[in-house]
Amino acid sequence: MQGSIVFNPANPGTANFNVTVDAGSVNTGNNSRDGHLKKEDYFNSTAFPKISIVSTKITSAGKAGSYLFDGIVTIKGKAKNISFPFKAVAAGDGYLFDGSFKINRRDFKVGGNSLVLSDVLTVNLKIKTTQG
Repeated sequence: MQGSIVFNPANPGTANFNVTVDAGSVNTGNNSRDGHLKKEDYFNSTAFPKISIVSTKITSAGKAGSYLFDGIVTIKGKAKNISFPFKAVAAGDGYLFDGSFKINRRDFKVGGNSLVLSDVLTVNLKIKTTQG
């Protein structure tokens, strides 16, 4: 994972999240499955090496440490708007961000026509930042 996060809890409107993850870094603990997930019918990590999430607006959710993320997630070149609540807790010289959102894998053409996969998936994010 790489990118930048600018965050000030006193002024969440100035926050900016721009993070990418290497699509080829998928690790389920099963090498055979990981290799399959990197192929065209799933993440196609050769043609689309990065998955990104970029904020368009961050707002306070009304109580300390709670915020709302509005932004865009891009998988396999397909961009979709997302919104979700998250928590931010000071941790050392940075923050721990914790939130989750749902996406429809078919919107991103992930998983082909598999009938055994759920169409709606939950993405859990837990990101620790440091100043630098």
